[in-house]
Amino acid sequence: MKNCPHIDIKIGNGNVKGVIDMGSEISLITEDLYAQLLSQGLEMLELKLQSTVLVTALGSRSRRIKKQVYVPFFIGDDCFEHVFLVSGQLIE
Repeated sequence: MKNCPHIDIKIGNGNVKGVIDMGSEISLITEDLYAQLLSQGLEMLELKLQSTVLVTALGSRSRRIKKQVYVPFFIGDDCFEHVFLVSGQLIE
């Protein structure tokens, strides 16, 4: 992940480094970040999710994903909203 491009993102009261993965079809946040955002009182719409399992580019499977959330965030002064799957197995 050190060679992947990163971008500074402001979510809730804090800043995080986002990894830009041009080959990804989805966006992910960690369970820890999700819990932290909830504890800050950030309002996020939780969306219904069917049974979902992530598969990496190398074909390995991860745990089942149980949540997806609609998260507001900032890049610089620009505000965006995006759907993220919540995963407990992210390195970053």
